[in-house]
Amino acid sequence: MKTLRFNQDGSSLAIGSDNGQYKVYNCDPFGVCYEPEIMQNDQIGRVDSSGSKDLKNDGYVLVEMLFATSLVATVRATEMPEIETKRLKIVNTKRHSIICELVFPSAIVDVLMNRKRLCVLLEAGHIYIYDISCMKQLDVIDTGSTAETTDRRRARMSLSTDDCSILCYSRPNNSNSSSGGVDATPEVSQPYRDIVVYDALECKPINYLHNLHVGSIAALTVSTDGKILATASNKGTVVRVFSTESSDENNSQSGSILYEFRRGTKPCKIHQLLFNKESTLLGCVGNTDTIHLFKLDDLDTANPTAVQMHDSEPLEDSSEINNHSNNSNNTATVSNTTIQGKKLISYFSHKIKKTISNQNMSRDFAHISTSSNSEGENSPTPVQNSKSGHNNSNAVKNTSSKDINNYNKNSGARYIIGFPQEFNNQIYVAGDNGSFDVFSLPKNGGKCVLAKSNRWSV
Repeated sequence: MKTLRFNQDGSSLAIGSDNGQYKVYNCDPFGVCYEPEIMQNDQIGRVDSSGSKDLKNDGYVLVEMLFATSLVATVRATEMPEIETKRLKIVNTKRHSIICELVFPSAIVDVLMNRKRLCVLLEAGHIYIYDISCMKQLDVIDTGSTAETTDRRRARMSLSTDDCSILCYSRPNNSNSSSGGVDATPEVSQPYRDIVVYDALECKPINYLHNLHVGSIAALTVSTDGKILATASNKGTVVRVFSTESSDENNSQSGSILYEFRRGTKPCKIHQLLFNKESTLLGCVGNTDTIHLFKLDDLDTANPTAVQMHDSEPLEDSSEINNHSNNSNNTATVSNTTIQGKKLISYFSHKIKKTISNQNMSRDFAHISTSSNSEGENSPTPVQNSKSGHNNSNAVKNTSSKDINNYNKNSGARYIIGFPQEFNNQIYVAGDNGSFDVFSLPKNGGKCVLAKSNRWSV
């Protein structure tokens, strides 16, 4: 499977396969709503730019939808990725026509859209900003990445889905810079642990967040209104939520941490973070068997100063201890020895505490298990008829025991989540094993209940 992603409001699911096709599914009711016709220039026998060789279509690496509209952006892979992975097509699914085609200087890594802006992240580290109404190029941002940059140390980006068009992207840490501002030249050798908050409407940076994690940022997401940002590092044990707004008009580099959540103690590769529309829930998906859902309290009552980053605070400077050690050689009094001993105890106690994982951080409010030891543990719960008191087995559509067992045993599958805006008590989970499942969110936390299970194919 090349690509699997929901649209901005969770109403549709785009799937791009290895066989050169892609489909768009409607989530409720579940079913195919768009399947492109194979046009002559998209067939396997397409001729490359040199005219000397046919290209084999190896699938679509990106399919990005614009809400529930007919606008879809696609990036295709072929035997010659140096050609096709640089080409972005904007397609009208109703007219089955290509609106425009853009070719970039390097391979396309990610494409994000809202109703105002189109953002394209390239392998070479540049982000191209377009006005989606006329496809006019507005700006080009250099994030500091290069084509040789590894995936663990590469720029990431997230675009708010509403019209405010707040773009957040990571870049190398430039703490050595004297200014530390957004215009400082990024150092590629540094971890990608800084975030630039960028106004894509006005095409200017509006905030800069320093040293959000010890390692490079592996996943990030910005809320619908662009006011808060969630990040996770390559280690994947901690998820943090920051304010993207400057708390001081005279200091554009301020960014308050609002929440800090413990995902787990073992390292994990997190590949998706996602807020719901109201920014009351934060979903976290990684390469483990559990999808975590963190609950965000009322942001108006959150106290940013009460939350401290436990894994990025520097150790206490030992220079003061060394100075006292030198002075103690010249002093033989018992009082000085006692003071020195207390300082050493304090120093080593502080250092030992830093090596212990903080267990006081908030854990997930709810979770979804993508694999189960017992068959049927995640099976849909029949809806009970309140009048007759009997279970209504017809309330669950398109579900069979075979599908449920396949769902539980596919522990190696990759999953993504979507929050449907029209059903705020549900969450969608799609996997590259062909599963599409609807879970009900528990009111008091705990394990989410599987309500519907479907299968997709391309």
